Amino acid sequence: MISVIIPYYNPDGRADTEQLLYRAVQSVVDSLDGFCQYQVIVVDDGSFRIATGLPAHFSGKPVHLECARHGCLGAARNRGLELAQGDLVSFLDADDVYLPASFRQCVLQMEQSDSQALSFRMIESFSPAMPSDSGKADAFAAEVMTGDKFMRTGNLFASSCLYIFRKQFLKDNRLCFVEGKTAEDEEFTPRMLTLCQKLTVSEITAYVYCHRTGSITDTETPERLKARIANARFALGSLKGFRRQHQHIPHKGLDRKIATLQLDIQRLRFRIFKSYFRRK
Repeated sequence: MISVIIPYYNPDGRADTEQLLYRAVQSVVDSLDGFCQYQVIVVDDGSFRIATGLPAHFSGKPVHLECARHGCLGAARNRGLELAQGDLVSFLDADDVYLPASFRQCVLQMEQSDSQALSFRMIESFSPAMPSDSGKADAFAAEVMTGDKFMRTGNLFASSCLYIFRKQFLKDNRLCFVEGKTAEDEEFTPRMLTLCQKLTVSEITAYVYCHRTGSITDTETPERLKARIANARFALGSLKGFRRQHQHIPHKGLDRKIATLQLDIQRLRFRIFKSYFRRK
């Protein structure tokens, strides 16, 4: 059984934001209904407009809506983990979607392995139209390695949404998300990979990262850049502390991620400088 956790936050009560949530949940149902046991846990992070009609809309499907106080993405994910009943867990952002046939293949690949986690690929979309989803068996290629090697040999996109986890692995290592910050993935994913001794690296593209005009990630102002620097510094400090506590296990991949974060901070500073220069 797999539990798919979807944090949801709609502070402005926008109907289009709510519709994106319905689209995200539908992609899970399309992926897993009739294929395996699953549950969808939508954790509302203190929205002005709560999607109260969600369970009724998906009547007969294992879709659960949990309401919580606003604590940012990390708190919503942690609450979802507390409620998760599956031995497998994945995370989906409320404005993104799975490619159903492809995600189904990833779940099958994870079920047939004894790995602690499985990574899969994503595609970016700037259009309301979704990319094609082949889910072909010939894309069912994978390599098994440690999380440390994964970080050493590739450029790490830190999103925790690009993995399927064994819940016991997260529980045994007390892996949860930092709360009240927006650096939850930059802080969580490198720790998780450092502790992961068996990671299945799938070549399947199963996740669609949907860009939205005006979203935080797609809008750049000096204020938001400064906030990103503060969050990156927090993640950097946390990872350095984690490294000191885990000197006894391989951490070259973690060292690489720490160096990348340090470089990212310098790049963000330069972009702030350029933005002020344009104003003048």
